[in-house]
Amino acid sequence: MISRLEFLQKSLRGVLILPFILLILMLKKDKKIKNQISQIRIPGNLAEGIHFFDKIIIQKSGNKTLIFSSACTHLGCKITTEKEGLLVCPCHGSAFDLNGNVQKGPARKSLTHLPWKRDESNGDYIIDL
Repeated sequence: MISRLEFLQKSLRGVLILPFILLILMLKKDKKIKNQISQIRIPGNLAEGIHFFDKIIIQKSGNKTLIFSSACTHLGCKITTEKEGLLVCPCHGSAFDLNGNVQKGPARKSLTHLPWKRDESNGDYIIDL
């Protein structure tokens, strides 16, 4: 027969281990989700200039097209504004040129360039996130 003390010790051990097991399972699931590539399609008939689409910024100038993540490299705020030729973060004022390079901090890294291709059938931009 098991004593109350032994029973409580074993029960407590199980209760303390359970959250760690759940945490490990959640992290594995999160990693699987992050490893899945998602894509965004944007119509290919964009005018020249800067275009903001939720998670991305498209800068089109002649035959040159650059596509960036709209997440500021400082703390991840969404950049939705262009002022005087700079992409400006609304949270802390970081500014990036139209090539995504830092012009004013606190951000220290350039905007993340996103891989993309054109759909040959209709000209849409297909952007990998």
